[in-house]
Amino acid sequence: SCRRCRERKIKCSGTKPCAKCQQAGCADECTFLKRDRKVKVSKRADRPAEVAQQAGEDEDEESCANPRDLAPGRSPSPLPRDDGTIVRNPLLNERAWFHPYDPAEPPIFVGEAACTAFATRFRQFLDGDPTTSHIPRTSYVLESTLTIANEAPAKWPSVSRARLLVAVALNHIGSVYDFVLRRATLEMLEKVYQSSNSACPVETARFFALFAFGEIYSARPSDHNEVPGTRYFARATSLVQFLPERPSIAHVETLLLLALFSCFLNRRHSAYLLIGSATRLGLILGLNYTISEAQLTDSVDRQHRIRLWWTIYILDRMLACEISLPAQVSEHDLHVDMPSHHSDGQFTDVDYITANIGLAHIAGRLMAEIYSRRKHEAIFLQRAQTLLKALRDWMETLPASVRLSLAHGGESRGNIISLHLMFNQVKPSLSREVLTLVEACVHAARHSHSLIVGEWIKSSLHMFGSSCAQCLFSSALVLVMSRYVSGHNVDEHGALDTAREVLASMSSNGNLAAAEFRRNLEQVKISFEISHSPTRGHPAPPSEHAVSFEMPLVGGDSIATRGGVGYPANAAIPLDGITMEMAFMDPMMQEFLAQSHLEAGLIEDGDLSATNPRNLFSEPTTSLWVT
Repeated sequence: SCRRCRERKIKCSGTKPCAKCQQAGCADECTFLKRDRKVKVSKRADRPAEVAQQAGEDEDEESCANPRDLAPGRSPSPLPRDDGTIVRNPLLNERAWFHPYDPAEPPIFVGEAACTAFATRFRQFLDGDPTTSHIPRTSYVLESTLTIANEAPAKWPSVSRARLLVAVALNHIGSVYDFVLRRATLEMLEKVYQSSNSACPVETARFFALFAFGEIYSARPSDHNEVPGTRYFARATSLVQFLPERPSIAHVETLLLLALFSCFLNRRHSAYLLIGSATRLGLILGLNYTISEAQLTDSVDRQHRIRLWWTIYILDRMLACEISLPAQVSEHDLHVDMPSHHSDGQFTDVDYITANIGLAHIAGRLMAEIYSRRKHEAIFLQRAQTLLKALRDWMETLPASVRLSLAHGGESRGNIISLHLMFNQVKPSLSREVLTLVEACVHAARHSHSLIVGEWIKSSLHMFGSSCAQCLFSSALVLVMSRYVSGHNVDEHGALDTAREVLASMSSNGNLAAAEFRRNLEQVKISFEISHSPTRGHPAPPSEHAVSFEMPLVGGDSIATRGGVGYPANAAIPLDGITMEMAFMDPMMQEFLAQSHLEAGLIEDGDLSATNPRNLFSEPTTSLWVT
């Protein structure tokens, strides 16, 4: 059937132009979707050599190389199609999405994988208007602000304050990423102050970047005129050389620190560029290769090189997934060993960084195989199934040391919670596109929502964290969408308004990312309420569709009535027994993962087409989808 008849769910004559379009006087608009041939996938393992060679040439970079072989979450690539057909991504329009923002500038690119882009698609569906505008990101620190900050550049703090700031920075970011050697950094700090602050520009830039982290992590909630640490960040940026002919390890460390802090300033594109620069400098230094003991005798330095490269890899993959841009580290360039245990005490836990690498690898494949416009031999559902199996394998092989221990009053470290939030962020980005998997997607969203709100209740949520703000926004979005699509009562705790309340608190304290996501969530709420108003012909009783502002806690209080930023430490956390494993316990998910490639290939492009946003949320007529 043609696009117009498919959108209206009416019978099409199949001619071009069809009878319905001729009758409506729009014969010129009668276009047909290009369908894939449905052919059986051969189970033979001995494909002809020339076909295997062609498949090897066309294989995506992200479906091969070391991380899949060495890190948790290994899963085989989808079987190629026997007919040699190249399949485009049915979720994406043939043309990229550009949004007009400034009349004096070209339109800005919008990546489909970004949660704000998905929110716009959902609002377009709720409004019944595919032209509903995307909300561009405007809450970020401007270049002019950084320039002004450097007019009176930040100076070295007192030695006692410098020690505190560096200690705070290493305590927070050092438990997640291997940016710097902890003990060596503290020793270098003492030497700098003993020699009257005579460090070289690169060392100075690195310390000022650490000062910025120390200031933002030690800042107390208040009405900030600027993000804490901005002046230290601006000074570090002005000192570091972006085009060194002979880069050093300190160059790479500093660029990575500046990239991560850029996320606190909601300068995600700057972070992407800084990670790209660190990647190139790392390649120049050969960090992507394992250096022999004969050439570098110090085992700490050898391990630091290995972990620094994998830190680049993790940040690159995770940020690319977050802002919907291609990963910059090629899988073919990975010739370095995996991190190993080292008793020196200068590194993060080896189980943690290994799990982080495995999850980053899956995130990179998600961008390459689901949200890119590359041509694939495997159809969409085969690729989705393969990645979901990889996520399941990652979860099942997760060591006990990096699993959550919230049951029975146990506590988990912030870095462990962060890792699980990233898992819950990657999984909905994959399963939200397949309505069959809506329940599993909802489990992941509820888990993230509960973890973040639980941290907020205990006053443990960092007010300036950009990743938590994004996870909270995307989880609330999934819960609201699930209620609309499947009618499930997933919003019994007022997830939308709970997220709005927490984001409002974070925003009022200077969190720029939270301000952006809150603005998007406000528009989703408006579109949701209008779509169910009597004037739109979708009346609903308040008990079914009204979104409450309450989230019940022990003792009858709620988030709306508690006030302030933090809650007492003994407040009940609304986890409701939700665990990461529950996302894969759903019968629909298990059935989907158990299907053969042949069964998973029964869906057609037209049912997933992104040309009309309604196609992403309505119920297709195939048995693979929720009915």
